[in-house]
Formats: sequence, structure tokens, C-alpha cells
Amino acid sequence: MTQVVHEGEVGTVITLQAIENGAVVNITGGTNFKIFARTPSGTVKTWTASIITAASGTFGYTTTATSDLDEEGMWLLQGKFTLSGWTGYALKSQLDVRSALA
Repeated sequence: MTQVVHEGEVGTVITLQAIENGAVVNITGGTNFKIFARTPSGTVKTWTASIITAASGTFGYTTTATSDLDEEGMWLLQGKFTLSGWTGYALKSQLDVRSALA
């Protein structure tokens, strides 16, 4: 699923959900969650993330800071976390960062 945000947004919540074989994975109790974000120019940023449980499942999330969304275009996101002795990656997703008018 592609999330749409705007360049320069601060306080925007970016979420990732772990999916395996088409099913949502419960990552409650997971640790060391990070979100890797590849910008359109190829730079990879690392965002520290937290895990939250909601009615629709568990998510890794981060809240954007001043310099996070600094490039317009399609970004590629991937989460990494540890759960019950396993450390690995979530499926990749896209983040569409659009320019603002002002």
C-alpha cells in the first residue's frame, strides 16, 4: 500500500505492517524496530520506530521530524525488527512524497 505525504511535513505518522504469506503478522513484543527509507535519489535513511497495537493489528510506526521528508518522489520503505529470537525484515512498501504549493 502506498502512503501519500508532502515534502517537509513534520509530525506525520508513517506506519508499516508485517505481512507473511498474505497474512498480517502479530509483532506484539517485537523490539529494535527500525524503518529504512530509500529516497528517490538513492540515499537510505534509518528511522527509529515503535510498535503499536490497534484494532486492525500491530504496526511499526515513526513520526516524521523536520528533515525526514526532504525529497519529492517515490520512496521505498522497509521495516526491520526482532521477535522471539528472530530478526528480519518486513515487506517493502512505497511512500509517495509530493511537493507542497507553499
